[in-house]
Amino acid sequence: MARARQYLFEKENPNWHLLRLYADATPLSEVVTRPTTPGRLPMQGRQASEDFLDPLGKSKVASREAFVGRRRQIQRCLKAISRPDSTGKVYEALLLHGMGGLGKSTLAARMCERMSATHQRAVWQGKIDEQEVLSLTRKVKFPDIETLKKANEILNETGVDLPTRLQYLFSGPLTTIPCLFVFDDFQDGNLDTSASGEYMGTPEALDVLSAFLGAIRSTTSRSRVIITSRFKFPIEPRYHVHQEGLESMGGADLEKKLQRSSALRPDSDIPKDLRDRAIATSAGNPRLLEWLDRVLLDTQTDHAALLSAMESKAAEFREDVLAEKLLQDQKKALRRLLALVNVFELPVPLEAVRAVAGDIPVEPHMSRSVSLGLLEAGVDPMVGGQRYLVSNVLAPLLANDISDDERKAAYAQGATVLHRLWVLEGHDAN
Repeated sequence: MARARQYLFEKENPNWHLLRLYADATPLSEVVTRPTTPGRLPMQGRQASEDFLDPLGKSKVASREAFVGRRRQIQRCLKAISRPDSTGKVYEALLLHGMGGLGKSTLAARMCERMSATHQRAVWQGKIDEQEVLSLTRKVKFPDIETLKKANEILNETGVDLPTRLQYLFSGPLTTIPCLFVFDDFQDGNLDTSASGEYMGTPEALDVLSAFLGAIRSTTSRSRVIITSRFKFPIEPRYHVHQEGLESMGGADLEKKLQRSSALRPDSDIPKDLRDRAIATSAGNPRLLEWLDRVLLDTQTDHAALLSAMESKAAEFREDVLAEKLLQDQKKALRRLLALVNVFELPVPLEAVRAVAGDIPVEPHMSRSVSLGLLEAGVDPMVGGQRYLVSNVLAPLLANDISDDERKAAYAQGATVLHRLWVLEGHDAN
């Protein structure tokens, strides 16, 4: 080991210091079987992305190789659902929420792969009901046919409610088979709007969630639930749910994403002005970034037409992930608040939001904006507090909600408060 590092150092290899050797009491022999060994068993694992499919059967998440960033969010989420926190609280579920295209499903898939050594996964798309839960035995691999039969008997028992059946399942056949039960795209078919315009789970969908969460708690099962939803919605407070809002990509994460793109990487043949325009249009949204990357690869189009195509793609994307009507249906004060906060290009703390809001009441509109996915709410990795950002994807839709004078005043107020928070008081922007 030492000789290898010395050799690399002498050859001026910049990565000489990365070489590591990890050892335990395992005998120094082959730990895997060579592919050509007679009788070698085939690999039985598969990537989680194969379980996250859209209605057309295409994978809707990035592969393990293409996934970049979100390291701190993965760490927080894994910590939340893997072990009790400092207060002894155990989270039965994780809710990933935020605007479309930010990578909620991809993050859920990566968590499934990170926990694959200890947990199996069962993934449902869209609308969920009690009948869908009965397909659980087709999604989980049981150790033997007898255990599978027992699980089917429990799930199909007549005259017994779903919470009780799941309790018997978790304390019986699934005792030694911890699972991640993933409800992906929960907003599709499982949410309704209340009289106040807030998103709420349908009774049927909430009954299913309550059955899983209650069974996990009562049996102290190591199984967990992961929910991805464009909209934040309330779950009974008696259950412990870790809520993680996704933010637009920025900084090092965005740079890594660009490096792995075809047209937007710094050394591509695409003119720099086009690349910069596309990157700005993406507003750090991974899905939009991928769309624009494909647009720029169209070499048969001239520059003017290419820019028009990019703008067309951005408009199409906004309709898809935002539902433009959703923004139009909001109160004028809420839209004005979003337009004012949109002057910030980095996630900022609540104090900065209040500084630019002026006489607009912040809290009620912020809570609603976060629940609808119009306002990104993440966690500051330095101080641990909440921070907020209005994605520039929304900028064209909010352009007329405040005047130029109001926008200039917001820039001045925002710059003043951020200078105090990040320079004079020393809170780092990252």
